[in-house]
Amino acid sequence: MVRCQYDSRVVSAAPLLKHERGRRGSAFSLIELVVVTFIISILMAIMLPALRRSIRQAAQVVCAHNLRATDQMMQIYRADTGGWLPHVADDAEPEPGEPEPAWFDVLIGYYEMDPAVLICPEDPYGMVLERVAGAKDHPGRANASSYGMSEFMLSSPGCFLANVDRHSPKWPLNTMLLGDMGPDFGGGGQSGGGSSTVFTGPKRNECRMPWSDGSDLTGVELSGPWLTRRHVSAINVLTLGGAVRSVRTAEVMQQKVEASYGTCAAGYCTLCLEEIEHYSFAHNRTYWWTGPKPTK
Repeated sequence: MVRCQYDSRVVSAAPLLKHERGRRGSAFSLIELVVVTFIISILMAIMLPALRRSIRQAAQVVCAHNLRATDQMMQIYRADTGGWLPHVADDAEPEPGEPEPAWFDVLIGYYEMDPAVLICPEDPYGMVLERVAGAKDHPGRANASSYGMSEFMLSSPGCFLANVDRHSPKWPLNTMLLGDMGPDFGGGGQSGGGSSTVFTGPKRNECRMPWSDGSDLTGVELSGPWLTRRHVSAINVLTLGGAVRSVRTAEVMQQKVEASYGTCAAGYCTLCLEEIEHYSFAHNRTYWWTGPKPTK
């Protein structure tokens, strides 16, 4: 009887010992964990640049969509006003207590356009601009957009070039209307302090795109260069013909601003023909203006 009980204990314990050995054998060793971690790190290092590039490409697509949405509203305004694009004359004075007017205020006020389409997802001041755009009486409201309208059109006497049905350019599909506008760095700010702090955002010339570096001809006092490499090495530009183009700016920003360019003048660029200093995007067949002179 005793022998049988002893044997039964030995037999019943054997499977437990075997199970314990198998469980210990299936665990990862420290070296295996280090190797797996190293492989994952290598894969992440390979994939992260591609992921960042994909995110920036997606943001550029959203930016292009914003320009197209703005263009739709501008064309509605154009149809309602006999050919005029949204504009604000240089000598327009705001009402007492009102902020400086901007060309996009017309679209927001009369067509209830969502101000969010005026902000590029790659704009480093996007969050500030959203806050400014949401306050109708904000002093920096005229700068609350990532996109600027061609100042060549807005600075003509009485903004007469904004009446594109009457004073149309030769090449509307190649003539710039809106585009990404900086400065993207060093242009943000705030005034006041404590509970009275007002975020002013970057100074963007009331969202008018200067055709030069802003140092003299347009009388613009910018806190930094308006031309930017917002989308890796380019900006998005909307033309009068409704096309959105990616215009390379990296090489343009490294060149001195000239009064005339051979390839630019060949596209009937009015600034070239008048020998007015300007940035040239002729390498993308994109021009500031290809129509009447900026005089009546």
